[in-house]
Amino acid sequence: MSANAAPQWRRTRIGSTLTSDSSLRRRQTVPFDTAAAPKVVQERYPAYDDFPWIQIRDYLQMKWPSWTQFNEARVGDSWQFEVPENLSKAKTPPS
Repeated sequence: MSANAAPQWRRTRIGSTLTSDSSLRRRQTVPFDTAAAPKVVQERYPAYDDFPWIQIRDYLQMKWPSWTQFNEARVGDSWQFEVPENLSKAKTPPS
């Protein structure tokens, strides 16, 4: 093969029952609408000296009592954490 020649690709037949190229494509096995894991949204909230993470966590636990793993981290001047839905779209818990 010369240095300027284009590479030649070869198709390998996987099984004897394949009749077209379309059967060689990858097929979806799980529908998109069925989620195995709960949805997780990453949110940020400004970090203030007089409003520590404990108060933010308490508020989030009141909003989502079954959610226990917030995976909080201080990133710059903000708290970054994970919740099951956007804070701006979430319903406020009853008082």
